[in-house]
Amino acid sequence: MPAVILATQSILSPNRAVVKSKMIIFCKNVNNCPMKTFNSVISNIFRVGLVYLLAFIWVRFYERNLYFAVLYSAIVAIILCVLLNMISQKKADRATLKASEVKRAQNFAAGFVFGGKASAINFFNKLFSKQFSVNKKTNFLWWNNGEEIIAFVPMFIAEKLKIRDVIAAHNQVLAAKPAKIIIAGVAFERETYEFAKAAPIKIVLLDQFDTYEKLMKPSDVFPDEKPEISAAAPSRWALFWANALSRKRAKAWAFSGILLIFSSFFVRISVFYLIISSFMLIMAILAYSNTKYNTSAPENIF
Repeated sequence: MPAVILATQSILSPNRAVVKSKMIIFCKNVNNCPMKTFNSVISNIFRVGLVYLLAFIWVRFYERNLYFAVLYSAIVAIILCVLLNMISQKKADRATLKASEVKRAQNFAAGFVFGGKASAINFFNKLFSKQFSVNKKTNFLWWNNGEEIIAFVPMFIAEKLKIRDVIAAHNQVLAAKPAKIIIAGVAFERETYEFAKAAPIKIVLLDQFDTYEKLMKPSDVFPDEKPEISAAAPSRWALFWANALSRKRAKAWAFSGILLIFSSFFVRISVFYLIISSFMLIMAILAYSNTKYNTSAPENIF
C-alpha cells in the first residue's frame, strides 16, 4: 500500500495505522535522516551558544567573579532556551506549509464557506470514498474502517468555531455511534481544543490548514481553487523584517555580535559595544528561532 494512503489512514484509523505510516515514511526518507539529524544538532548547539554568550555578556558585566558568572550565565541561558522553545512550538503549526500552500488552504476554505454545507459534504465524500465506503448524510459523513466508526463533520463558516459548535457537531452524529469525530472548519477558538479533549468520544479538530495538510495533500484530492483570495502586497517594513530575520542572516548577525564583544575589550567605554553586540546576538537568535520566516517540510504530519 502506498505511503500516501497510509498517511491519510493514520488520522482516520487506530494507532496501528499510525505506527505503520511512520515506518513507511521513515524508510522512504532514510537516506536523508542522518544529515538532517546532524544539521539539527549543529543548529541547536549554535542557538544555545548564542543564548549563553548573550547571557554571559551581561552577567559578567555585574558579576566580576568568573566562576559565578559562568554558573549564573548557564542558569539564565537554560531559562531563555526553554522560553524560546515554548514560543517556537506555539508558532510551529504553520511552519510545515509554504506560503503558496497557505494561500491554497485559505482559498479552499473560502470556497467551502461560500459554497455552503452541501459543497463541503460532496467534496469530502469524494475524498474519503477513495478508501472507505462512506455513508453520506445532510450534515456529516460516517464510515466503518473495519475496526471503528468514524464521523466527519465539515463546519466551514466565516468565523472561529466555538464550544457550542463542537457540541452541536457531536450531537448531530450520535445516531451513527462513532468512536471518533473529526470536525473541520476555518479556525477554532482556543478553548475548544481543551474542551474537545474532555469529550466522552474522541474529537479531532482540523482548521483550514490542518484540513489541507492532513487530508487533501496525502489523498491528492483538492477542490476547485475558487474563489481566490487576493493577497495584499507586503509592506516595505514586512519585507525588511523578512529579510533581517531570515535564517541565512543568522551567522552574519552572530559574527558581528561576537566581533563587537572582542572589540569592547580595547575601548574605554565598552557598554555601548555590549549593547549593540547584544542586539545583534538577539537578532541571530530570532533568525534561528522564528518560524514565520523559516519554513521546512514536515517530517511526519501525523
